[in-house]
Amino acid sequence: MERVKVFLWSLAHEKIMTNHERVKTNFTDQDRCPRCNARFEMTCHAIRDCTLRNKAVFNNIHGKEDDVILGVNKLIYGLISASLISSNVAVANSSLEAHYIKWNPPDGNALKLNVDGSYWSHTCLISCGGVLRDSHGLQIARDLNPECLVVETDNLSVIKFVKEGVDEHHPLSPLILDIRNMIDFKNGFIVLNRPWAFVQWLKEADIKEDYILMAEPDHIIVKPIPNLSREGLGAAFPFFYIEPKKYESVLRKFYPVESGPITNIDPIGNSPVIFGKEYLRKIAPSWMNVSIAMKKDPEADKAFGWVLEMYAYAVASAIHGVGNILYKEFTIQVFFSFLFLSHSQFIVIDVVQKISRFTD
Repeated sequence: MERVKVFLWSLAHEKIMTNHERVKTNFTDQDRCPRCNARFEMTCHAIRDCTLRNKAVFNNIHGKEDDVILGVNKLIYGLISASLISSNVAVANSSLEAHYIKWNPPDGNALKLNVDGSYWSHTCLISCGGVLRDSHGLQIARDLNPECLVVETDNLSVIKFVKEGVDEHHPLSPLILDIRNMIDFKNGFIVLNRPWAFVQWLKEADIKEDYILMAEPDHIIVKPIPNLSREGLGAAFPFFYIEPKKYESVLRKFYPVESGPITNIDPIGNSPVIFGKEYLRKIAPSWMNVSIAMKKDPEADKAFGWVLEMYAYAVASAIHGVGNILYKEFTIQVFFSFLFLSHSQFIVIDVVQKISRFTD
């Protein structure tokens, strides 16, 4: 009974020797809960909030036998390690060398981005942050758009992910993809932002509609647009300058022979097209990746030029087996003049004064 009274008194005065209290008295440098790994192990956590404690008390779940054995082995290993450290402290002290770590500024006008992250195992939450500095060590805003940027981190796993990429099913795949695309966009090929924008939109937006019309900023809608798409097929315009057969040797780098005949790649671009929402979810990531791969390939970059992302979209559609109904009257291309007819629904004006009509 006296032990109960002492415990209750200690509890009321928050004097139970939790890890949080042990840190205060330098008995340990770790204030996490040894059971659920939550931070911090304070009195309320130890007797009320600990998830594993509650499972044991209320649900009679004490964990697996293997967990108990591993826990005991961990304690034994800790005791042995502590005794070895204690017995060899004199030898260790004599052989220790101090290594001072400091921040090294980047060269010239370059900027350096130092990043780090943390992981909370009990909640499975992750976070990351960064500091951007110039050669004088001054913090600067990220939107300065520097010509040269050095990114520095001490996490080898992150470096490997960024360099090699991860499987699309990896939980960090969207974040790694963001980073890799930011690096790839250093070449200034702004059109690549188009597939990237759709990847971001599909990831963030709550799209209620079943069908999507993909158009460009220079498209002018003058009448309601009919849904020309059909189940399993998109609706697209066949461009005369998109010639998969002519560039088969180049396209086979991105659509190998085993994927199917070159005729599977429709002579289309990414605009204007109409298709089901679920098909765009499949196509968009491949469209972006193929665009980047084509841009990095000197032969493809030279062959396709400003229509590179159009070829990439056609290839991505073929990769996922999404066919298209080709409407030759979907768009009428008229050069060097402004043509407007009463039955037109869609006018497209581009930088070379080309006018297109989007019709029934």
